[in-house]
Amino acid sequence: MRKALVFLLCLTMACLSATALAAPRTPYAPGTMLRYLALTPAQQALFDTLYAAALQGAEEVALPEGTAYADAETALNALLTDCPELCALDGRYSVRYMQDTPETAVAATLYYAAPLSQQQALLTAAQALAAQAQGDSYARELFLYDALCAACVYDPAAPHPSSAYGALAEGRATCEGYARALVLLCRLAGIPCAMVTGEAWGSGGTALHAWCVLNIGGEFVLSDPTWDDQDGLGFVTHWYFNLSERQMGADHRADGGLALPRCDEETLTWHAKENRLVPREQAAAQAVIDAALMDFALSGRAVQLRFEAPEDAKAFAENLEAIFTQYNARHPEAAFSGAYSVSWSAAQGCVVIQQGE
Repeated sequence: MRKALVFLLCLTMACLSATALAAPRTPYAPGTMLRYLALTPAQQALFDTLYAAALQGAEEVALPEGTAYADAETALNALLTDCPELCALDGRYSVRYMQDTPETAVAATLYYAAPLSQQQALLTAAQALAAQAQGDSYARELFLYDALCAACVYDPAAPHPSSAYGALAEGRATCEGYARALVLLCRLAGIPCAMVTGEAWGSGGTALHAWCVLNIGGEFVLSDPTWDDQDGLGFVTHWYFNLSERQMGADHRADGGLALPRCDEETLTWHAKENRLVPREQAAAQAVIDAALMDFALSGRAVQLRFEAPEDAKAFAENLEAIFTQYNARHPEAAFSGAYSVSWSAAQGCVVIQQGE
C-alpha cells in the first residue's frame, strides 16, 4: 500500500502568486466525508482549494497568505486519502515555504499518475452502480459491498491496484483499491464513511492493509471487502461486514491515521441481520444451527454462520459430520446426504459450509 510522500522545498524567492481556486462541489454530500469533517475550518478551506485544483489537473496551487505549514500538510494528506474520485493523483505532494519562515506555507504542488479522463470514467461507473442501491443504509451498503466484490478481483499486478478506478473500471485492485471503491460507492449512496489504514494478519503473516469505517443508521461499524472477496469460495463471505472494533481487532489494527469514532455496535453484522449468529446458550444455538442446516439440505445454498464465541466455530467445523448425523436424526424430513466442504475463520468465529468436495 502506498503512502503519501512529503517533499519539503526551501525557496529563497516568492512562490507563484496565483488566485485560489473556487471551492469544489464534491459528487457526494460533504457530510459523508468523515476525514473532512474532522478538519478545522482553516484546513477545510485549504482542502476546498486543493480539491478544485485536482479536479482541473492543476499542479501548482498558491496558498492563502499566512497559511500554516501544518494546516497545509493536514489538508493535503486528507485530500490524497479521503477522495477516491480523484484517482488521477499519484499520492505525492510538495509544500513550499520561504526560507526564513518555514512554519508558513506559500504553495503546494500536486502530482498526477493518470489522465483526468480516468476520474470521469470512474465517477460514471460508480454513480451508475450507486443508483441501483435501494432501501435503508444497511441494505444499500450490503448491495454495494456485494456488487463491488462481484466486480473486482484481488490483483497486486493490476495497472492501478491502489485506486478505486482499478476496482470499478478495470475490475482488478488490492485492498486500498477495494476500500477506496467502497468509500466512493457508499458516499454516493448517502452513507458517511472513510478508508482506514493499518495492518492485518492471518496464516500468511502480517501486512499493511486498508478497510472502511461507515455510519449505518447512526451506528459506526467496520467493513473489509477485500478479505470477504474469497475467490476460492466463489461468493462473498461477509465475515468482515459491519464489525465492531472488538470483532475487527481480532486480526486488524488501525494505524491511528484517522481518529476512528467508537465502533461498538455488533447487531449490524451480516450474520446478526440474517439470523446466522450462533449464541452461546445451547437451546438458542441449536435453533440457529438447525435452521441453517435445514436451509442447506433443502436449497443446496452455501450456509454461513458466526459464533459469538470464536472457539465454538472451530469445534463446530471439526465435528460437522457428527453434527449432521444428529441433525438428520432430529429432522428426517429434511435430512442431508452427500459431500460437503467446510471453511472457517478462527479469529472471527465464522464457518462456511458448501456442497461438494
